Amino acid sequence: YPTYVDANKNTDGYPVSNQSAMIVVNAFAGTSTIQDLHIQNSAGAGIRAYNLTVNIYRCEMEDITSSAIYLYQATAGTIESNDLERVAMGYNSQCGITTTTRPPCVSFTQSANITARYNTIKNSCGEGFQTNTWANNIIYDSNYLQDMRCGFNLYANAGTKTHTITVKNNIVIGTSDHTYHTWGGTFMGPGVLFNDLNRNSVHSIYVYNNLVAGDVDSLVRIKHGTDSM
Repeated sequence: YPTYVDANKNTDGYPVSNQSAMIVVNAFAGTSTIQDLHIQNSAGAGIRAYNLTVNIYRCEMEDITSSAIYLYQATAGTIESNDLERVAMGYNSQCGITTTTRPPCVSFTQSANITARYNTIKNSCGEGFQTNTWANNIIYDSNYLQDMRCGFNLYANAGTKTHTITVKNNIVIGTSDHTYHTWGGTFMGPGVLFNDLNRNSVHSIYVYNNLVAGDVDSLVRIKHGTDSM
């Protein structure tokens, strides 16, 4: 049976900190495994892990204001069979929770050698998965994403490299539904978004055998700086 971890939001609906999380693992060496947890009603993130190899299996998360899973400078790991719902709710201007940043549901920032597979994310406000700044060797395989702002956001800041990203066998549906993922009704719909290619910072991206349906924008959207091409 899952271990239940519950925490209430602040009475005003704001998170204590955008960096806070229900589970925080901070280490510069070694391997950590997090599994079979039920995390709900977090005013910040669900799980944040820093500077280590991390495996996250079979966790259920719901009503999360920030990212459900946020990895920073992870060296390796597997994110598998997690069930996430109503995540990144700080992205939704209509939900009564306001944050200055609007997070993705799952973020791999400056992380490498991560496989995310068999995960379900639905009814959520941010991007499903995001690779961000120096992400390398990330594999997204057989995930199911329903009713969110965007399926995959493959992004790099200026001067950084995001490369060797594989997106295969995933299902992305319902990104045209404004029920959850809205911030003033802007930026909706791509199944897979390549962000800021003009900086020569996103390369070796492989996208195949995915199903995208019910999207308002496009199956694949390629952004050239601030424009699309």
